[in-house]
Amino acid sequence: MEYKCNNMNNLFSSTRFFLTVFFVGLLFYSDCQCTTSSNITTTYAQNNGQDGIMFDLFAINDITVSCFDVNWDPGTFNYEVYFKSGTAQGFQTNSGAWTLVGSGSGVTSAGNGNPTPIALNSSVGVCSGELVSFYITNTGAGHANLNYTNGTSLGNVFVSDANIQVREMYGKAYPFSSSYSPRVFNGTIYYDGGSCAILPIELIDFQAKMIDNRWVDLRWKTASEKDNDYFVIERSIDLDNWEFVFQVDGAGNSTQELSYSTKDLKPYLGLSYYRLTQVDFDGQSTSGKIRSVEINPKNGGDLSIYPNPTSGKLKISGNKEQLKNLQLFDSAGQKVRINILASGCHNVTIDMSDLTLGVYFFRSEDRTYKIVKM
Repeated sequence: MEYKCNNMNNLFSSTRFFLTVFFVGLLFYSDCQCTTSSNITTTYAQNNGQDGIMFDLFAINDITVSCFDVNWDPGTFNYEVYFKSGTAQGFQTNSGAWTLVGSGSGVTSAGNGNPTPIALNSSVGVCSGELVSFYITNTGAGHANLNYTNGTSLGNVFVSDANIQVREMYGKAYPFSSSYSPRVFNGTIYYDGGSCAILPIELIDFQAKMIDNRWVDLRWKTASEKDNDYFVIERSIDLDNWEFVFQVDGAGNSTQELSYSTKDLKPYLGLSYYRLTQVDFDGQSTSGKIRSVEINPKNGGDLSIYPNPTSGKLKISGNKEQLKNLQLFDSAGQKVRINILASGCHNVTIDMSDLTLGVYFFRSEDRTYKIVKM
């Protein structure tokens, strides 16, 4: 469901409120303002909004996009920016067609009708005559919504300059759920002309597959690589907190199709996500596609506990009965209260930061697991 913007004039009847918002906006810009040789603004006259916005961009000349200003509701938010070659039309619900090129957390909005800067992890080059699309979104419930404007028709050129055209596409519910069209991106695109530097790798495919309901097979292919030092595989159970799993060396520079693979032999139980990130020789990184895997816990079996030793938070995954009957004991055999921070169908996050240093034991059904608090 989209939301309609109310008349905001009454909010600015207070001079004190106006000055506060204006001052916060200046502080935000002093730290985050984007600097490029060129920029193009669509509009900030929002009349609708949702979690995110997709829009097409056509390059009349070679350009490199570096960052955006976006029209967000008041509040704080986490954001993600996705990119794909070609139009968004027909791919608005296909997560596999998009590459993550930017993300951030804890951003404070400058408020309705005001530009809030967001950055990309690395610049995106678009060559003359090329049509691409961007998807800018918050990360779902609990975050400030993104504002946009009702459009005229899908693919309509809303604004253009000598170098680019910005075309109407979709309002979106996070992550690749309901679509609303046509909608107009509200904000500013910052870019440099004269070149269309490509992404460090051209990723053909990234797959994560559950094997025998026990482990995860991870495979990906690149069509080309430029200054590619290595890849990082991370996993998550909530798409917000990512845990390092593997590092795999890249090829440096290549124009041939290359295949990579690795295995996660101790995956999370239940639904989890895997993310592929590429790192250049200069340390710049680009996070790419995300894949989901679900391993169905059976009765019995081992719990997955990480990290161990731990200094604070501990993630445990297993079947429902194991987690329901979970108990914690200290080295003297005394039962200790479990402080659960978050729980899911097959996962719990436990806070051990208040416990004294030493050895503890989790007991679940007929099994005992040794945990070291550091």
